[in-house]
Amino acid sequence: MYQIKEIFKKLIHKENLTINQSSEIFEKIINKNIDPIQISSILTFLFLKGESFEEIIGAVNVLKKKAKKINLNNDLIDTCGTGGDNKGSFNFSTATAILLSACGVKVAKHGNRSITSKSGSSDVLSSLGININLEEKD
Repeated sequence: MYQIKEIFKKLIHKENLTINQSSEIFEKIINKNIDPIQISSILTFLFLKGESFEEIIGAVNVLKKKAKKINLNNDLIDTCGTGGDNKGSFNFSTATAILLSACGVKVAKHGNRSITSKSGSSDVLSSLGININLEEKD
């Protein structure tokens, strides 16, 4: 178990975290076992340093473990984009989802509100009157 001070020290010196360190810190973040100010600091340090492959893998491992599993009997695709590229690019993933759906393809679109662009998937779909807050049974 890593001490939060050790994590801060590494990040302040722009040193990469190991997969285990990243997993542990993101586990604490997801479980709300860390102060919001510390979360903000950690995420800022990671952004300023630039996230390493190991840090991303550690975070992804925790997110996959914590993700809600949905059992679907249908053939579906997802067109989720990456977002957050700070380039103000067009929201291709949502437009693609709408086009595919119009062609009869079943699309399970997921996404979020806009952070760095004019419109995230949730913004676009909500503005079109689409209910984006569905439960598994829906």
